[in-house]
Amino acid sequence: MLDEAGRAPGGAGGDEPSDLLDLEVVQGDDHLPGRHANHDTSVRGRLLRMAASKHRRVACDEDLAARLRQLLSDEPDVTEKRMFGGLAFLVSGRMAVAVSGQGGLLVRVDPSSCQALLARTKARPREMRGREVAGWLRVDAADVRTKWQLLRWVDRGVGYAPSLPSKRDAP
Repeated sequence: MLDEAGRAPGGAGGDEPSDLLDLEVVQGDDHLPGRHANHDTSVRGRLLRMAASKHRRVACDEDLAARLRQLLSDEPDVTEKRMFGGLAFLVSGRMAVAVSGQGGLLVRVDPSSCQALLARTKARPREMRGREVAGWLRVDAADVRTKWQLLRWVDRGVGYAPSLPSKRDAP
């Protein structure tokens, strides 16, 4: 627990990871419907979550992001957006490729081509919370070292993304 100055035993500052492990999240009976029962909506709870997320954040591979920017520089309507601990590249508002916060590249592909790509390449299915995400493949950074290797995956993502419905067009 924290002492009266907001420090953990040993003198660390108030939002160090060791402090967060010792703090208890208060569970109220008046939690909002649809929220997890342990979701603390108080100011203290929000501050704890913000401090914890600061320590969980993983910087994406900035070198890979710069290489993607260079390859996508001539594509029309490309935007970047920080998502899921990484950096996503959207084409006309649709996610095409992303630099993963866990390393490597995430590529959006036609779900019907996933099995063939998995059989022919070293790519793996993308998993989120233990489940495979249809239409997404994870490519290790070692497998996109050269410009040619990266370009092949970027072309797949950029080629497939325009076939998806845009969230911009949603009502």
